[in-house]
Amino acid sequence: MAVKKAKKAEPETVINFPQKYYVIGADLGLKRPGFCKLTVEKTDNETRLTDIKLLSIDNKDDRKKCHGQLIDEIMKEFTAFIPEEQDIPCFFVREHEISKQKNMGERYISKVIGMMDWLIYRLNTFWDDSLYPVTIKATVAGSGKATKEDVANALPLYVGNITFANDDESDATAVAITWLIKHHQIESKAVK
Repeated sequence: MAVKKAKKAEPETVINFPQKYYVIGADLGLKRPGFCKLTVEKTDNETRLTDIKLLSIDNKDDRKKCHGQLIDEIMKEFTAFIPEEQDIPCFFVREHEISKQKNMGERYISKVIGMMDWLIYRLNTFWDDSLYPVTIKATVAGSGKATKEDVANALPLYVGNITFANDDESDATAVAITWLIKHHQIESKAVK
């Protein structure tokens, strides 16, 4: 019997974080993508989330629009959502791309991810990370099997009591929070 070799862990990227920066988390999809923009400010003794902006684009009932039109609307909304301040760094994070594309919904997500990759490139930047859903659930809610509701219920520990219009906004927020925890900017408060 062949023994599988353990995968080597990828070295953690060390980022020299400035005193103030933005993190944009993205939960991508064709029918209702969600985005979260966190303003992060560091002092000598703490890192604080000083402002949280949410965006979701609800295309679920737009059956008459073609994919190109839906993607165009997502791109316009997202472009307007990006901070205009050039002197404050912005980090972009999204969920990891689905690779097997078993159904149409997953293929639609791939279209949006491809266009978002193009847009990020056109903005002269890149995705700073893509995180697996199981990692996001485990980091924020304490279990890789957590439901969307479990994740949303855990988010007030990190961002306070804000109202999410839908689970796409809470998922995007969880992406941003997970990235901050991964890079030791804030501590995990997940109960395991």
